Amino acid sequence: YTTVEGYNVQFTAIKFFMEDLRGSTGDSIITESAMYNMEKGNELFEGSGKHLNVVDFHANLGVGPDLNHNDPSAFPLSSPLNILNADDMHWNWDPGYIFVKVEAYLDTIPDGNPLFDHSIVFHVGKDPNLQTISFAGVQWQNLGNGMYHLPLKLDMATFLQNGAQGIDLKTESSCHAAPGQELLTLKIMENFKAAISPL
Repeated sequence: YTTVEGYNVQFTAIKFFMEDLRGSTGDSIITESAMYNMEKGNELFEGSGKHLNVVDFHANLGVGPDLNHNDPSAFPLSSPLNILNADDMHWNWDPGYIFVKVEAYLDTIPDGNPLFDHSIVFHVGKDPNLQTISFAGVQWQNLGNGMYHLPLKLDMATFLQNGAQGIDLKTESSCHAAPGQELLTLKIMENFKAAISPL
């Protein structure tokens, strides 16, 4: 990617949780939780259910307070929230999950010499930063054999420049949702939410 400031950026890690994924009616739960990891491919989750119940799609971007502070080793082994699956997406120093993780390297000197020497680390969690995602009228693709696919897009250009709410990676390069980082934390979560859309 090239940022609006003219910096080249290479994303090395993109991970996020979605939790309480629901369909059109309140009781049509798709899955309790899902974790996307760029390093493991492009699938958010696979589950069973009736796709026709999911005309509208609702989820938390992050992990809601009902689950966020539970013991991560107590979740079933099949759960993305189990510590063996969540791995580095759980903070042991401040019990709770990292909702969105973005790591990258930035070349801040646009001189044609690819020197990616400026590291970017965004690890954002904590209950007040939970975001809700909703899509109306989603279009499922029939893959055959009773399988349906809901394609979503993660647009990192939108993440970096969501309208007037851009992230300048040169000056806003690190965030761990710490005190004093509230504005950048909110911008990261709102921009990441805006970057996810149905295809």
